[in-house]
Amino acid sequence: MEQEIINAVEARPFPNEHSCRLKPPNYPKYARKNCYKKHEGKCIDYIFGVISPDESELQAMRYPKDIWTADAARAHCKDAGGSFEAAKEEESDTSKEMRMAITVNSKGVAHAKSLIAAGKINEGAWSFSSADGNALLGDNDWAEYGRWFLAVDSDADPETKDHFKYPFGKKGEIYRRGVIAAKQRATAQGLTAMADAADGLLTAIDKKLGKEEESIETVERRFLPIGEMRVAKGDNGSMIIEGYPILYEVYASLWGFREIIRKGAATEALKHADELVLWDHESSLPMARRSAGTLEAKEDEKGVFIRADVSKTIWGRNGYEAILNGVINRMSFAFVIDKDQWSWEGEGDQRIEVREILSFANIYDYSPVSYPAYKETIVSARARALAIRNRPQLEASSEADAAASEESAKTRDAIARERIVRSYLFRKE
Repeated sequence: MEQEIINAVEARPFPNEHSCRLKPPNYPKYARKNCYKKHEGKCIDYIFGVISPDESELQAMRYPKDIWTADAARAHCKDAGGSFEAAKEEESDTSKEMRMAITVNSKGVAHAKSLIAAGKINEGAWSFSSADGNALLGDNDWAEYGRWFLAVDSDADPETKDHFKYPFGKKGEIYRRGVIAAKQRATAQGLTAMADAADGLLTAIDKKLGKEEESIETVERRFLPIGEMRVAKGDNGSMIIEGYPILYEVYASLWGFREIIRKGAATEALKHADELVLWDHESSLPMARRSAGTLEAKEDEKGVFIRADVSKTIWGRNGYEAILNGVINRMSFAFVIDKDQWSWEGEGDQRIEVREILSFANIYDYSPVSYPAYKETIVSARARALAIRNRPQLEASSEADAAASEESAKTRDAIARERIVRSYLFRKE
């Protein structure tokens, strides 16, 4: 039996082994013991989460794919109550050849840079139709047409549309969301050089727009009671969560200011977002995803309505039951602001700042959360800073600082409540 100390979780899916996750990978270190146990004569490697030098617990099992088929490993994992993931499929020769044929279009990148330098940047919604392509092509002007694409396919005829990949603009402008879409697609397809080129353009765009300081840290979160959420059993025993995680025209009292999301704020974001339903905003605990066909998100006059077909994982099943039983009573969503505006309302002691959210740049996830007071305490100071960083310079709000300080006093009790709920969520059947 071989033991190895692992300091970080490896990239998934794994290339040479199937995986069965029994607990979330939230440990500082891991210990791997190869062939720790056998089932029907076949080795199973164990991954232990190291809690302290004297304490560890089983976190996952691995099945070498040279001796375990995916079906056999999946059945064993199911019996253990784990979440299964098959080993990564080897890339076919055809797929490799297609990927190698697509290269960065230097003329397109140069044209994109010139548009950025000239300030011809569009921050609106992005789409590229056949009509848009025909407008660029004009009277078979392939040189002009090619300037609007970030990549070319060397296997295709240079004077065909198939030769040009990843459009980024039209009508004399580069589209920020078009560059984002190109970067995401290139990353998903393993086109590293292409993704790097798009990332460089995105950085240049944000610098030109004065957004160079923005990053994933600008993500804000809002927590609300699950009064607008319902659970139900669907066809074939599916577990459904549905309701409104985002409500329009409803005031919320936050960290020394009031906030309201205006009607239509999510319209543009929903056109390109690939939201997930995550447990407690943990990316390692997905419950549903739009691109997987297990999450629907629709906007109406009331807000954003979602319907999620929850995954039959340990946290999916237990999370669904926790919401059903009222143990989990909050919902949260994560987002980045596109446009907002600030003003003052009231007089004297009742005077307070008001933030109106006019549009979201992106919506990342919707999350049932345990007791959010602890997370709110951590997030609130940062979120308030993010919310007010670019606001107009209104009067100072000492009330906001007092509210944040008062909120931080709740941390200790909230940590205890968090532990109670997590022990419920990850209990074994």
